[in-house]
Amino acid sequence: MEPDPEDDEEVETPTHEPYEPIDPNDKPATPELAEADDIQHEAFDLHISARVRVRRGDDWACGTVKQRKRDADGNLIRNANENPLLDMSICEVELDEGEVEAFSANIIVEHIHSQVDNEGHTHHTLTEIIDHRKDSTAVTKDDAFVTMPNSQKKPRMTTKGWQLRCQWNDGSTS
Repeated sequence: MEPDPEDDEEVETPTHEPYEPIDPNDKPATPELAEADDIQHEAFDLHISARVRVRRGDDWACGTVKQRKRDADGNLIRNANENPLLDMSICEVELDEGEVEAFSANIIVEHIHSQVDNEGHTHHTLTEIIDHRKDSTAVTKDDAFVTMPNSQKKPRMTTKGWQLRCQWNDGSTS
């Protein structure tokens, strides 16, 4: 059942001041926000803290991506791109020897992808033993065999005292 308007003492209709016309020279009430895709910030960089092996002249070096490189004014150098192959931003890589060098993010991504399998695992295969040496704790020829309780001689299985320098399939040595 609707209320009867005659029962109310006095019904007033509210009135409002008309809006002023919008002046195109007025500043907006809220600042215009940048598009999320246009924001360049290190927090969004997925390469930071990645371990990578990069070319240094004719050799390879391993290091860790530390940060995006900045210019003298503190601005990030070059823009990142969602597509890793088009990402031209510059990153600083701290090499295991302690030096810091700058590399393009697309080069870093290319090297990372060339070093992992489809599941993201890195595998190193021994190419060859390129050097060796022994110290005083190495087993001598005279002590190379162990006599078993049945008087059978078996070779002593140990590499104690030997150091091997190996070359791996990625060209690195250890």
